[in-house]
Amino acid sequence: MWFHHPNRRKRKPRSRTWSVETLEIRSLLSAAGSGYVLEGTQWPNPGHITYSIVPDGTQWDHGISNLNAVMNAKFGSGVWQYQIAKALATWESVANINISPTTDSGAPFNTYGLAQGDPNFGDIRIAGYNFNNPTVAAQTYPPPPDGWTAAGDSEINTAVNYSIGSGIDLYSVVLHEMGHALGLAESPDPAAVMYQQYQGVRTGLNSADIAGIQSLYGARTLDTYQQQGIGTSFATAINLNGSLTAAGQATVTGVSLGSIGDVEYYLVQAPADAGAGTTLQAEAVAAGQSMLSPKIEILNASQSLLASQANPSGFSDNVGAAVTNVQPGAFYYVAVTGATNNVFSVGTYELGINFVGLQAPVAASTPVAPTPVPVQPANPLPASDNPVATSPAPVVASTNPSPTPTPSNAGAPYNAGTIAPFGYNRAKENQMLTWQRIMARVQAQEWATWWRLSHAPQTAVRFPTIARHPFFRRG
Repeated sequence: MWFHHPNRRKRKPRSRTWSVETLEIRSLLSAAGSGYVLEGTQWPNPGHITYSIVPDGTQWDHGISNLNAVMNAKFGSGVWQYQIAKALATWESVANINISPTTDSGAPFNTYGLAQGDPNFGDIRIAGYNFNNPTVAAQTYPPPPDGWTAAGDSEINTAVNYSIGSGIDLYSVVLHEMGHALGLAESPDPAAVMYQQYQGVRTGLNSADIAGIQSLYGARTLDTYQQQGIGTSFATAINLNGSLTAAGQATVTGVSLGSIGDVEYYLVQAPADAGAGTTLQAEAVAAGQSMLSPKIEILNASQSLLASQANPSGFSDNVGAAVTNVQPGAFYYVAVTGATNNVFSVGTYELGINFVGLQAPVAASTPVAPTPVPVQPANPLPASDNPVATSPAPVVASTNPSPTPTPSNAGAPYNAGTIAPFGYNRAKENQMLTWQRIMARVQAQEWATWWRLSHAPQTAVRFPTIARHPFFRRG
């Protein structure tokens, strides 16, 4: 986070003129014979530098921005923006930096905020107005620290009659200005893009420009996979099988195309639950990552092309390809490269893999539990000791009821449930006798158990009370 004192003055912006201007001497920041000079500052997070084009009507340095209206009238929407993007992509292609476009809120120039990473606009803001000075094409502030948010901001003189590919070439002018925005000062080498005076149409950077930008940020490096020789061919394709989730998805971040013509290869196997309705989707994401215009291809195990997608006229965008009717267990290659053979073929990106329409596993049918039939547990007692049921048998009403007989005391049989003379109940007696026999048997078993336990070695610990009783001590 870069905050600065509100009274801090901005450094004078670098201007691009048609005539020779005095070059500020920066001997400590220039290597002898190198052909480049450094501003002395650079972006703290070079891996994520953003830029935005200021909307018309924004209060700017010394005027109101009208860049969109003037450029749209002259070139048409999208054409001139592409020239600005190409200028930034040219620097990105040779240095270890990543640049991407973002939106702009239209906040006034040098408004309070973050010098880099402010969510309201790009780190580098590009505006334009009439300078009322036809000898100055544009001017740009160097990287942080510089004011509040003015660092890296560029302003174009909309009174200049720009062209594309001839005359006062827009790309050539912006290429020079973006060098200032990244930390390069005016070069003493007339062949360099950073030379102080406009020298005509440029098609790219020269060795002095490349040496200067790489002295700040280093040369563009390979990603982690490529540094290990992985992903550089079909034979060394990056295996994504270990990264697939249960839903058939995988994301690879931090990958990059390091030079024009670079290709990165991936290998993925379709999940076992893929089927006729399954689609393999692969997407290369460069939006918010870099200036890369990606191209993506899906190939089968024989390296035959199945699907491809690209947008050569775009930049910092996303492209995706898809293959239907994926076969379970089949292997597929995914290749990512640039959609063009120019500076838009370099940059960081992310890869997304998604198997859509995987078949849900068939759930095993739950067996229906049979209705339990109650089983009478075996009675541990002999049949002769079983107690007599006390529940009376249900009384069945007779269709022709007989008169209730009068009980006779002489020779009356003693049946269970029959009332005996003098209130004696044989069923109750049998029940009590049975329970007495049961209790006697239980007590005998308990005494036997206690006897065995008293002679066991562990009894003194588990049953101390019994062990202390004289009856259970060993003699």
